[in-house]
Amino acid sequence: MSLLYLFAFGSGFAALSYQVAWSRMLSLTFGSSTLAVSSVVAGFMGGMGLGAWLYHRVGGRVHSALRAYAGLEIGIAISTACFTVLFLQLPHWFAAVAPTLPQGAGLDVFRILNVVVLLLVPSALMGATYPALCRALLQSAEEVERRLGWIYGLNTIGGAAGAVVAGFLMIEFLGAKGAVLVANGINVVVGVGALLLARRRLEISTLHDPSHVDESLPSDLPHWVTALVLFGSGLATLSYEIIWFRALHYILGPGTYVLSSVLTIFLLGLGSGGLLYRPAVRFGRPEWNLGFCQLGIATTAVLAIGGEQWILTDPLLFEQFSVNSPGLNAQPWEWRLAVGSAVALALMLPATLWMGLSFPLASRLFLGSVERVTARAGLAYLLSNLGSIVGAIGAAVWILPTLGTVGGTKLIIGLNITLALIVFLWAPGRSLRVLAIGLTAVPSLLALALPERLAFFPPSVTANKSGIEMLFEEESDLGTVQVFSAKGKQDARAIAIDGVIIGATKNFKKGLYAKQVLLAYLPMSLDRDIRHTLNLGVASSSTISALSRFRWVETLDAVEINPAVIRASSHFPDSVVLSDRRANLVVDDAIHYLLSTTKRYDLIINDAKQHLRFSGSSKVLSAEFYEYSLARLDDCGLFAQAIPTFHTDSSLQLILRTFRSVFPELEIFLSAPDSIVMVGSRCPIAGRDAPTREDLMEAGAAREIERTFLPNATALSALWVSSGAEVDDVVGDGPINSWDRLPLAFESFRISELSTVQSIKLILAPRLADPRGASPFSRSPDYESVYQINRAFLQHLDGKPHLARRILSQVLSEEPRHPLALRFVQQPSR
Repeated sequence: MSLLYLFAFGSGFAALSYQVAWSRMLSLTFGSSTLAVSSVVAGFMGGMGLGAWLYHRVGGRVHSALRAYAGLEIGIAISTACFTVLFLQLPHWFAAVAPTLPQGAGLDVFRILNVVVLLLVPSALMGATYPALCRALLQSAEEVERRLGWIYGLNTIGGAAGAVVAGFLMIEFLGAKGAVLVANGINVVVGVGALLLARRRLEISTLHDPSHVDESLPSDLPHWVTALVLFGSGLATLSYEIIWFRALHYILGPGTYVLSSVLTIFLLGLGSGGLLYRPAVRFGRPEWNLGFCQLGIATTAVLAIGGEQWILTDPLLFEQFSVNSPGLNAQPWEWRLAVGSAVALALMLPATLWMGLSFPLASRLFLGSVERVTARAGLAYLLSNLGSIVGAIGAAVWILPTLGTVGGTKLIIGLNITLALIVFLWAPGRSLRVLAIGLTAVPSLLALALPERLAFFPPSVTANKSGIEMLFEEESDLGTVQVFSAKGKQDARAIAIDGVIIGATKNFKKGLYAKQVLLAYLPMSLDRDIRHTLNLGVASSSTISALSRFRWVETLDAVEINPAVIRASSHFPDSVVLSDRRANLVVDDAIHYLLSTTKRYDLIINDAKQHLRFSGSSKVLSAEFYEYSLARLDDCGLFAQAIPTFHTDSSLQLILRTFRSVFPELEIFLSAPDSIVMVGSRCPIAGRDAPTREDLMEAGAAREIERTFLPNATALSALWVSSGAEVDDVVGDGPINSWDRLPLAFESFRISELSTVQSIKLILAPRLADPRGASPFSRSPDYESVYQINRAFLQHLDGKPHLARRILSQVLSEEPRHPLALRFVQQPSR
């Protein structure tokens, strides 16, 4: 029978490998919105629950449960291989049919149905393996007590192993498709192994069918109580998972490795808790154990949130354990990963152990007798999964946006306490009941002591808390959105997501504000024929506001995935543009919008949140993302995207190589020291009809350009540093950042020290070899001064400040009010 336990482990390993790989594939079609992610969870969990419940209707007709299990495992391998092929075709299918479907709710229903249909068969087969294994292993009441926890525990621990191997290794080195193939192989090996065991008559059920055994599994709890606990525990477990993943972002950040380790630890705790089932049954009555499990979950959940608040508020702990501290960020990536995993382990493991123990305890009390193992085990699994679906969707859609991480945790703690009270009220033993009910006061009082919110702020705000006030905060599964203002300065504001400031007014963060308006002014100064624009991302609305100043722009479309960002943007004066009659704001995932819209644009600006350490950045820097954007551009439309200068040689080469693999024409502009702007198109970008100074004056853009970038508003193209063919020579052949692997998500986390040196050298390499090149942009009278400023910046980065000052002095002697030179003089260090 030990081989069957190994099979349970392998089956769980494969299942989580599929989930990790499919989540990446499906996000290309369904995006990363709350609705899309919740639909994927609902489809996966619902299919598994349905398969577990339906198994007894078919499994009872099969003489050997082990043969049935073997067939299920092989069926999983075949179905997942087939459906993975369909997943890869979904973007093209969706792009073809989306224009024929009604927008809004009708399109959402179509997306959800696609998810459910695609996941139904393989997930149902996965779910059916649980009751099949139960029937093969549980032949008597004694075996139920001895083996039930091991089946659940090892299957879940296998899932944890699958999550870590897929998340850390397979996706990076084999890609999502490769991960699916490995999981296919595991399912086949497990299936063949189970079939061989059945043929050798090593399965106990071939000797005596448990359906003819009538051993009772006594319980003093009504079945409706255990059914309620199964449903409620599933709801609580998935709610905690969604809420705590959000809460742990505040300490660990959302890097790919960290997220995989958090998921692994969560599953590891659930599985290890299942292994404690047998000792728990020996210790006392299962009814009381189930009630104390719920109290244990509530108490340790309070301590988890309290522990995180302690880390965030204690300066020493914050410096040692928070990803937002300069000290930890400077450490090697292996150490940062180890610290993050240790923090997640310390905070989550106690509660997840109780959660993992709760399911087999409730299942055992729900079974009733060995005769009904197959049917009742499947129904228990279905009830738990239905609760999980409600918990996942409820936490993402309502709990987090309405209550936040602390309030949401308190709510779910209340659910656990309620379940404990119900169990205690029906459990035998009056004196023990009174004591147990009294103990519910412990987590209740601890929960009341929790703060209203976790003390989380961006690093720049943390360094100056006394001078900054928070105007807005909203949490959701998409991120924590905050708006800050300098006290006494209403015109100095910033908006942040997960501690990264994504938009700001000029008086709060000049460099970021300059990037925001440059994304509008630069492409508009390259082509006066731009009429229809699309902004991917809203932030403080500064980019859209800058576009709106050009009277010849007819449409100002914008897509923002996070509704909280739109609500937060109302705190910025530029948000008035959202009321412009030309503006059309869509709340949606950018990828889904690009796939579903039939509109074509003269200009698409990708202003999505970017941070080198955040895995989400890699998605908006992928080849597929660029392909979808190019498909929505008019014949000679422009695509503009800014990336920060904090990159290594390899990460910047990867980004440029990926961009170049999609856009036939590429021009790169540098606004030192903050931003690199990539502009792509199908047609040559230089030589287009550009706006005159009168046009820029009428738009109100000339004065801002001349105060922020160059003395001559019509010469913004002088920021040019290289073109497509030159980029090809610099980056060479190599991998691109495709959705199948997203190497940028892994590489960026490994960077120990963020620096502009390597990226600036790489981006300026063509100009250092040939100062003017062959581009018409270098013929601008303002080009020479910009070139010299870039040289000065490079000298400063190389540790030669005296040479940098000499070059800047020469520039300022000729143009005393040159904005870029003055900005560098005022803030020379990065």
